[in-house]
Amino acid sequence: MLAHLTSQAQYQERLLARLRTELPEPLASHCVAAALKGSTLSLLVDSPVWNARLRFQSPQLLSRLRSDFPGLANIQVAVARPAEIRPRPSRHRPLTHSPQAASIVEQASAGISDPALSEALRRLARILKID
Repeated sequence: MLAHLTSQAQYQERLLARLRTELPEPLASHCVAAALKGSTLSLLVDSPVWNARLRFQSPQLLSRLRSDFPGLANIQVAVARPAEIRPRPSRHRPLTHSPQAASIVEQASAGISDPALSEALRRLARILKID
């Protein structure tokens, strides 16, 4: 049973990878799952906006995928529930609070002639001091 489930999961990953080659970015990266059952390809996207975009592209996608999947008759698109979406790795490092960083930002604020920017830097320095 476990071998069958593993095989199914691997097949769905390959299917999703194949599907993504047919979709333009950023739509491809917002498609989070794919499953083929009979003549229907079911796709999950991570938000309603991408759901609408993928539905709009479904007829063209269907015609391009028919060469690989001759029995394919329709595509269903749905929004994935949050538990079905794998978190994307963050591209940003978290803000590091430290007295050294606060001191550098505070010193930078002293050399800024724009009062609003200088005040914003002083506020940031106060936040960086908090641990």
